[in-house]
Amino acid sequence: MRKILVFVMVLSLSVMLLGCSGTDTSKEANDTTQNTKQEEKQDTSQEKTEPTQDKTEQKDEQAEENDSKAEDSGDHEAQDQILKLYYISDSEEIECAEIRTNLLQTTDIWNGLIGEGVLSSECKMNSCNVDQEQKTIDLDVDSGTGSYIRSMGTTGEEQILTCIKKSFLKTYECERFKITENGQPLETGHTVLKGYMTADE
Repeated sequence: MRKILVFVMVLSLSVMLLGCSGTDTSKEANDTTQNTKQEEKQDTSQEKTEPTQDKTEQKDEQAEENDSKAEDSGDHEAQDQILKLYYISDSEEIECAEIRTNLLQTTDIWNGLIGEGVLSSECKMNSCNVDQEQKTIDLDVDSGTGSYIRSMGTTGEEQILTCIKKSFLKTYECERFKITENGQPLETGHTVLKGYMTADE
């Protein structure tokens, strides 16, 4: 009888031990599967964040390139430029008015000369070519401008031509100026203007 009891106790103990070790291994298995799942999630989240970081880096590089292009484009709108207008004062002296502008165009000078009374509103500019490398300006005017200049007499002609010439040369910092009438040399009342002139001629 005692042998049977001892045998039953030993058997039940061994079953209990086996059961405990089985639950431990199942727990370990569960833990390892959970750990691998978490690692996989971390890996996928890292993979997701890496392209996002790459995209933001690409955007930053693109923004820097755009900034450098804007700087190299030669766009002078943000820079102040000085428009120098020469005009005839009430005392018959040639004086200079300086006007700051963001975007300088040849028409601004022409319209400024009309505004200062150097030219009449009927005077028109056909074209104006500014060559910064050669430091030259080629201005072509219509016959109305030629007629207006010729009607001013010798002194008036010289003053008007000086105002036109200096306004363009000094504003664009060029050295030589040529004026034509409808593509032909401009004839004043006393001379024919051929070739280039300097600011002091």
